[in-house]
Amino acid sequence: MLIPESDRRGILQHAKTLLDKLKVYDIKITALTLESKLQEALATGLEVLQALGIHFPSTLSQLELSKVLQQTAVHLAGREVEDLINLPEMQSVQQLAAMQIISSIMSPAFRVGHKILPFLILEMVNLSLKHGNTALSTLGYVMYGLILCGTSEEIPLGYQFGQLALSLLELYDAQYIECHINFVFNVSIYHWQQPVQKTIKPLKEAYQIAISSKRKKCLHWATWLQPLPTR
Repeated sequence: MLIPESDRRGILQHAKTLLDKLKVYDIKITALTLESKLQEALATGLEVLQALGIHFPSTLSQLELSKVLQQTAVHLAGREVEDLINLPEMQSVQQLAAMQIISSIMSPAFRVGHKILPFLILEMVNLSLKHGNTALSTLGYVMYGLILCGTSEEIPLGYQFGQLALSLLELYDAQYIECHINFVFNVSIYHWQQPVQKTIKPLKEAYQIAISSKRKKCLHWATWLQPLPTR
């Protein structure tokens, strides 16, 4: 249930630390997104991330993106993708909060076509590599797989990250993002390595999960999945 704007302001005024305020900020971002105030939702999230010590390049150029992609590759050097499921669980409250805020502003960033989206994805991956996995790491990994398959044309590696996201999703039993992860994997990754016909069954399952959950974010994905063929 969303907290009315007046109540959110009152809670924020009485909260003593940033971490106390984070849940309210997250609810605010969700509310703004549902109201299609996407730029404001994104700006709110980026402001919170800055307060958490997470900064992005002032110029979101292809050159800067290449640098961050290279940094991520360095963090992955010598590691097998399938072994990342064995990373320790993320413990830092501050890093967990950052993962939540990033996940919340991915949708508005995508919907407005903002150049910051790949930087958000890579930040999630790097936070997981440095501080351990959380259920939301699945989102970072599957979106990173999308980047690798599409922009970077590293299809086998991207497919591995998609598979990692699915395995981690099962490990955490994170039903609240299951429809999202399945959607991205089956629409944007799976067909690079497998026949496209094989995507229909899991996408139908993702649709049923979205409908049964009745979560607004999941219902958003369900609208994309509804036109699937019946056979």
